[in-house]
Amino acid sequence: MKIRKGFVTNSSSTNFGTMLVSSLGSVGIASILNVLNTDFQAKKKSYVRLVVEAPSSRFVLPGDLVPLRAHVVKVDIEDGVILGEPTIVAEASIDCVTGCDLVESSGSDHYITTNDSLLKNSSGQIRFEISALYEGQVMKANVDFSLAIFTIDPQEGVFVTNLKNEEPLIIQCSVPVQFNYAFDPNLLETEKVLESERKLELKLIENITEPKDLFNKFSCRVKKNYTLEANMNGYVAQQPYSALFLNECILVPKQLKEPIVIKCYKDEEANKRTEKSFVLPIKVLKYDEKKKNLQTDADLSNSLQFEFYAKSQQGHLTNEAAQQVVEKAQLTAELLPDDGAADAKRPYARYRIYANALAEAELDKLEIFIRIISNGENIEEIQLDGILLPRIDLKGLIRQFIQYPLGTLAGQHLILGNVDTYMGALDYLSDIEMIKSGDPKYHPGKNIMYLYEIPESLESFKKVQTIYHELAHVIEEMNGDESKSKAWDERHSYFMQYMSDVAFLLAKLERGAVSDIQATIGEAIENYHEIYFNWANEEEKANTGEINSWFGARCPTPHKIFDKYLNFPTFCNTNHISDDLKDKIAQLFAKHYFPGNIMGRWRENGGLFDGTTWRISWNRGFLNKLIPEVKGYAFTETSRRWVGGNQLKLEIDYFVIRDSDKDEDDLTAVLDAGPFQPDDPNYPSIQTIKLTWKANRTLSECILGDHRDKEYTLTRI
Repeated sequence: MKIRKGFVTNSSSTNFGTMLVSSLGSVGIASILNVLNTDFQAKKKSYVRLVVEAPSSRFVLPGDLVPLRAHVVKVDIEDGVILGEPTIVAEASIDCVTGCDLVESSGSDHYITTNDSLLKNSSGQIRFEISALYEGQVMKANVDFSLAIFTIDPQEGVFVTNLKNEEPLIIQCSVPVQFNYAFDPNLLETEKVLESERKLELKLIENITEPKDLFNKFSCRVKKNYTLEANMNGYVAQQPYSALFLNECILVPKQLKEPIVIKCYKDEEANKRTEKSFVLPIKVLKYDEKKKNLQTDADLSNSLQFEFYAKSQQGHLTNEAAQQVVEKAQLTAELLPDDGAADAKRPYARYRIYANALAEAELDKLEIFIRIISNGENIEEIQLDGILLPRIDLKGLIRQFIQYPLGTLAGQHLILGNVDTYMGALDYLSDIEMIKSGDPKYHPGKNIMYLYEIPESLESFKKVQTIYHELAHVIEEMNGDESKSKAWDERHSYFMQYMSDVAFLLAKLERGAVSDIQATIGEAIENYHEIYFNWANEEEKANTGEINSWFGARCPTPHKIFDKYLNFPTFCNTNHISDDLKDKIAQLFAKHYFPGNIMGRWRENGGLFDGTTWRISWNRGFLNKLIPEVKGYAFTETSRRWVGGNQLKLEIDYFVIRDSDKDEDDLTAVLDAGPFQPDDPNYPSIQTIKLTWKANRTLSECILGDHRDKEYTLTRI
């Protein structure tokens, strides 16, 4: 044991003092004799000591137990003889006076906290003050400890790509430890400079070989957080380390919405070219060694170069043809005249991008990419996505019109024509003249088409459809068709005009481009009726053979195509809408399309609901309401479905409540008018319908009783 002697023997009757015992075990009273500095020559003397037991190590770890015990012990000696046994004559108090937040006490034992926030803010010094009072004499002793400290310097390192700069990192601990660290090897390399049981020096070397994998046109800095550990005899202390990776680059705002849209304007609207230009904030960042950060380089930001290229294949246009359109548009990027330049106060340069000439193409939209280049060293170019809106020419309009439904279920069955045939029809024209009055038309013999205007895009659907309509007359003339009656002359044009209405409605529906799904379905069903039964075809039936061979168009009956929409989730191949929306479309077609004419009032004959009047609302294939008027029962329709195929059969689900006892049931009415010919566009007129009521609940008894699953009839009233 080590003894600190805090007293001097004198001749007084009582000798007071303190002593610190460096022992981790208990101190027995008998052992006091071994540590007292006694004067055995004294006649009679009392020795009183404040005996403090403390751990031998003055370094403590978080979570350590610090056992401190203290007593006042008295021994009497006379003529060199010890009188009796040493006795405890007073207790001592132990108080933490420095580093109190770090200590949790339980009786005579004290524990060092493991609270990270308290440890982080501590100085690492802990002092206990021990005091006792005996016979008016105050005895005191201090016991000091140092908390084991784990430090790293610096806590953040800065690395700049392409500069391959290095950062020293010093890791230290006040006690022997095992250091643990792990960095991303593809970002940082480590090289040991010094390693001991208390200190580790590392050289961190930036190791980014492909900055594009880490940075992009919106990001110039990436912060990676790591955790370094020191294993102190089982206790693992942690310290954070951050590595800030910087990339000198061209930077655009994160809020930038791509693609950048650039529209071509006519010469008479030349003022719109700059007024409606796209304004692009952009800057070039260079590393500032003094500030240890990236700063805007105004000169480089104000001297960027822009190049514009068409992306690869654009529809039917080759890359070379698409690039010619881009070049004709004379795309321009320049600093805004008044306040576009970057300077000390404005960290961004602002460029305006516009088309300085009118370019025409067979497309109204070209995908382009914008290449932006800086002449600064180590500055990589960036690329932005853009869309050029040229003025579409007539061939492009008709091509887009015919091809619009492609990629949808509608486009698989409704073919609006052969593109090459229509391109040939446009070449056949001698001229296109603009008129201010009268109806648009094609003048046979002269090969001249008269129009109000040539629209700029498919957004002007009806105007493009008018040209499509008139081109049918051109194709008829090319096939030797002679003019007869007005209905004869329009038999093909109106057939195909209404077919295009339906094709566009269904294609938009499948692409999620309509706001009211049910209304769109209703409009498509009604317009499909007009394909075969418009005013011209009522007088002169369209020749579907000529429609196919002359125009390259194809149109099945509504019964055939809407049968596909009953199972829309199975047959559709679009990813534009959700599975739930696909199911909804199928359910609405099943509910509202029926290929037989069942319009009117019907009488139910036989069964529980004998004499019931059915009111059915149907028009041109659109089935609206089916209402059974039953005395003593309340019917609520929950769903219905045409079964499809060649069957004039409906299944209608009802929730039924009996008025007399409020009994309820789920019933299904099966209305069956037999088979029909789905290749015939007409709607069979139905006079008698077989009716079967079915119960859907698995109860021993139901409202129908003995009348369930028996066949009855509905007859027109």
